[in-house]
Amino acid sequence: MKKLHLLCNAHLDPVWQWRIPEGIGAALSTFRVAAEFCEEFDGFIFNHNEAVLYQWVEEYDPPLFQRIAALIKAGRWNIMGGWYLQPDCNMPSGESIVRQIMTGLRYFEEKFGVRPLTAMNMDSFGHSKGLVQIMEQAGYKTYMFMRPEQAAEGCRTEGLPLSKLPQIFCWEGYNNSKIIGYRLNSPYNTLFGTAAAVIENYAQDIPGENIMRCWGIGDHGGGPSRKDLTEINALIKRKAGECEIVHSTPDMFFDSVDINNLPEYTHDINPIDVGCYTTMHEIKRLNRLLENKLATAEKLSSLCEMLGIFEYPVEKIDSAYKDLLFCQFHDILPGTSVKPVEEDSIRMLSHGVEEAEKVITKAFYGMAQLHHPAEENEIPVFVMNPHPYEITDVFSCEYMLSDQNWSGTFISGTVHSGDTALPSQMEKEQSNFNLDWRKNISFYATLKPMSVNRFDVKLTTLPKNPFEVISLTKEAAYTFKNGYLEIAFDTASGCIERLLYKGKEISAVGMGELLVYEDNCDPWRITGIKLDNLLGKFTLLSETESARLAGSHNKAICPVRIIEDGDVRTCIEVLLGYEHSTAQVVYKFNKFEQSFDIDVSINWAEKDKLVRMNFPFSGKNPSWTGQDMYGTKPLTDEYEMVAQKWVMGTSRERGLAMSVINDSVYGLMIDDEGMKQSLLRSPAYTGHDVSEEKPLLHQDRYYPRSDQGERCIHFTVLAGTDAYLNVQTDINAQYKNELPFAVSYFPGGTNGSDMPKIRVAGARVDTVKKANDNNGYIFRLFNYQDTVQTVLLSAEPLGIHETFTMEPHEIKTMRAVQGKLTEATLLEE
Repeated sequence: MKKLHLLCNAHLDPVWQWRIPEGIGAALSTFRVAAEFCEEFDGFIFNHNEAVLYQWVEEYDPPLFQRIAALIKAGRWNIMGGWYLQPDCNMPSGESIVRQIMTGLRYFEEKFGVRPLTAMNMDSFGHSKGLVQIMEQAGYKTYMFMRPEQAAEGCRTEGLPLSKLPQIFCWEGYNNSKIIGYRLNSPYNTLFGTAAAVIENYAQDIPGENIMRCWGIGDHGGGPSRKDLTEINALIKRKAGECEIVHSTPDMFFDSVDINNLPEYTHDINPIDVGCYTTMHEIKRLNRLLENKLATAEKLSSLCEMLGIFEYPVEKIDSAYKDLLFCQFHDILPGTSVKPVEEDSIRMLSHGVEEAEKVITKAFYGMAQLHHPAEENEIPVFVMNPHPYEITDVFSCEYMLSDQNWSGTFISGTVHSGDTALPSQMEKEQSNFNLDWRKNISFYATLKPMSVNRFDVKLTTLPKNPFEVISLTKEAAYTFKNGYLEIAFDTASGCIERLLYKGKEISAVGMGELLVYEDNCDPWRITGIKLDNLLGKFTLLSETESARLAGSHNKAICPVRIIEDGDVRTCIEVLLGYEHSTAQVVYKFNKFEQSFDIDVSINWAEKDKLVRMNFPFSGKNPSWTGQDMYGTKPLTDEYEMVAQKWVMGTSRERGLAMSVINDSVYGLMIDDEGMKQSLLRSPAYTGHDVSEEKPLLHQDRYYPRSDQGERCIHFTVLAGTDAYLNVQTDINAQYKNELPFAVSYFPGGTNGSDMPKIRVAGARVDTVKKANDNNGYIFRLFNYQDTVQTVLLSAEPLGIHETFTMEPHEIKTMRAVQGKLTEATLLEE
């Protein structure tokens, strides 16, 4: 006889079209009603996930929390999923997903003594393949989801076409990881008073011996209603002879299902709602920033505790992490909430950044103050490297002269490492104080692993500032060369005309162009998975317009100028416009490395449009890949794609590659010319098109739009051989996001340069943290390469120096205690 498992739940978005206070009220009301029904109706089981909602109940209604605890113990209330909340499942880093799981499971085990075996994200907009290894290592056996309900027409991925993805399947992730995937073939909720009829029809229409159907009023709480539950129980009695209908849980359902010989699926589960990869850039920028700051704070705090400088600040870091995890909710990070929620989330993420910054600052001064005092006529500069490997790059630091210089001369500086002078140049400081007093110096240097690196600025006095801004006329060509790269800059368009690596062309005309595409006012972009109708591009402003944008008192200035030049780099500023929008793009050409930077600041004022930056790539049939959560994913030209910190194009027949690293964007398009990184959209807040008969927006009033105003995005472009970039791209992307930082400071110690260090080679280190049980420190490593790697982990303060191997794309969690290194689970067990 057929058996139908009923999963009563309430899809409770903590925020969406409402703010947190209303979300708290919905959670309290829904949980109170559910508890009453669990106590009143025999056999009824209520299912709910999301630790944050239980924390709200614990804080705002302790008696209800105790009732729920008793119901869980009695088996009448089931904790399903077990994560902190239902996050976006494409854009958070792998470590963020680990913390979503770890934070939720720790809470549920501590409060209720339970650990679910089925993970679930009913409403998240697509699912990264990287989830599989993370969930498997966290102990999950199965994964439930709903979206995408069905694939867009013509969408095909590796393995099975997504449109034919079976309801239950074996999902294979990176490093041969596997988990049982289950896609709901019906909604996670039901409308009020309709549940019994929906369930009866489902039982008749869906084949199989064991089937499952979710029910309960959702989105703004609700869950079970007395009418629905009474009618369902009557249905259970009426259908007893032909179908066994039971109140159930996900784990009970999967225990009844044959999971042998399932079809395999080997790709991510996308696309759906592709506009979410780009909408609300400021939320996405702060999400990435807080991920990076927390990683830095944990690494440095761990080292400082190992060195006896201060105790690991557990509460501060946990508080900042909860800010991050909450704002990765699937209607916050994707940009599909109302404007007040956006504002609240910016405030919450900024709070997390501030807390992490305080920890980082304490670690910096804890180590920097141990260095020896400065000599006469020199200014110490300290650069903190938070990574367990050397970094060689251009670094900048601002400092104050000991006194204001009113003499009319210019006090310059040269950076030294010990007795060695380093390539350095004076550049414009952030301050606009019209006096020779505040300084900014850039220099090319190598940083030792995971330490504060000491440099000294030797001062000299010059008759005047030796550098002036150089305008580049549209008739003048400009070519930059540094031994690796040759970059031909087109002064008529304000973008790169040609990029060569050791004489071989990497990119042709148009790198850095800002291209504008047709879009709509829907933040999800529910209709259409490609945004490829080009409307135009940003073009150089006239000299008059440039002067107006710059705020210059001159009537005209050139829109293309060299604003910095010296022994370290050349910086070209370009001023552009498109209809109501303007942009400043600064190209920073490094004189020592096979990379350069592009800083773009767009004052975006368009509606129903999308702006992208163009990264063309030369060569026939290049392959494209992008960073995934703990993995590397292939990118195609079938639809708008999502990647994390980097995208790489490779021409295997020529052995050349180009990587584009970013600090805050996720969406992109691949076409015949190359990669186009999506920067900003301009939809209405929660502009959800639910009916073709009604206009999405009333046409008689003003509507605020996302991302209006200034937004800033940073790119680093690497060019070279595919072998070199396959190794270097991921590590470069890590340190370009978790940036070393420089501070001028006069210490009074004696031995700072001799402090023990942490070094790792052969893998990326995403986490160094105090273990949850206070027994040592946790190192989370990731082999980002396609081959087996031998990894060296050296933690001098703990007396550890060991090697081990890691499989391609393997996540490995190691516990380090004094003199001992052992492998642990993802949950530190």
